[in-house]
This record gives sequence, C-alpha cells and structure tokens, in this order.
Amino acid sequence: MHESKIELTKRLQAAGLWDEASQYRDAIRCQLRAEGVPRREAAERAWEAAAEKYPPPPPPMPAPPLPMATPPQPPLEPPEEVEDPEVAPVDCPPEDVGAGVDFAEDVAWCYRNYHLVVRDLGGRPRCDFSKATSRPPSSGAAGLMQWAAENRTAFFKDLVPKALRVTEEVDEQVHV
Repeated sequence: MHESKIELTKRLQAAGLWDEASQYRDAIRCQLRAEGVPRREAAERAWEAAAEKYPPPPPPMPAPPLPMATPPQPPLEPPEEVEDPEVAPVDCPPEDVGAGVDFAEDVAWCYRNYHLVVRDLGGRPRCDFSKATSRPPSSGAAGLMQWAAENRTAFFKDLVPKALRVTEEVDEQVHV
C-alpha cells in the first residue's frame, strides 16, 4: 500500500467514497477472518484490498503550452542615457561664456522660451534648443534652461521673480 491508512481515509472521505470503501474493507476483513486468517493480518489485507479497489486518480497531465501571439516583451524601463535625434545640441560656442553675460537676460530668455524648448521624454525633461525663438544669449543661459527643465517649480517660483525684481530695480535706477 503506497498511501498510509490516514491518507487513504482522507482521500476517500474527500471524494465521498468513504462509506462505500469502509463497507468493502469490512466485508473483506470478515471474509478473511472466516477463512482463518489472524485478526491483524486480516485487517491489514482488508486495507490493502480497499486501496487497490479505490486507487488515487492519476496525476493530471500538464496542459500544453498556449501558443504565444507575440513574443514576450522585456519590462519597460527607461534606459540609462537616451539619445533623442530631435534634440538639437546647444548652439552656443564656449567663447560666449562670461563674455557680456547678463544673468537677468539669461533668466528672461529661459522664461520666454521654456514652453518651446523643454520636452518631457519618458519622465526626464530634455531641451531642444532648435525650437527656441532665438539663440541662447550665452552658454550659461543654455545651462540654466537645462536646470530649469529639471527644477521647474524652483525656476518659476524662486528664480524668475528674483531675476525680474532685479531687472525692475535696474530699470527704475535708469529712469531716475
């Protein structure tokens, strides 16, 4: 007998066959006792006969694999560095750095061109300077635009008002 008596009992109870199997086992035990088989041996052989008459169902056949309509796709993760052919390089030669740089003018240029230049490509903002209304006044302005793209709230909430206030103060001094 491959199953223990407890396993056989539980399986037959779960299948609703316990009463029938128990009657069969008792009938076999009584028949063996009548033939003169000792009590313990008759009980063991009756259990074995019940296990043979009520075998466990064969294990289920594994289902054949379903044909795949499309090959599995790897999970979508943004690559480390995305090169976007639409994003134009900064058209601002290094010699412009520090040459007549006006921070307020750089901020104003970024403010005027932000909505044209900044693009959100997969959660990471990128700057496409080819869309600007004019060339960045300096490479500092180009760097400031990239910073503004990555720190939008800080740019519009903190930096722009301060830069405009400085510009207004300078204009007032010029008029006086």
